[in-house]
Amino acid sequence: ELVQALPEDNRRVLLVSYFETYDAYFRRDFETIEQIGEINIELGGGKTRALRTYAASGYKGPVWRD
Repeated sequence: ELVQALPEDNRRVLLVSYFETYDAYFRRDFETIEQIGEINIELGGGKTRALRTYAASGYKGPVWRD
């Protein structure tokens, strides 16, 4: 949503998250959501970063965070 507002209809969107704990927020913000998988990025020095990907639809609009 940094460049374009999310559609407030039933179109599917791709969500990518670095944070493991955002699942609950996504489920609150969308009618349907399913985890697609993970993207693991090699950072060097034996470190990796895992990004979780989701397919979501039915965006409900902004909700205040806890």
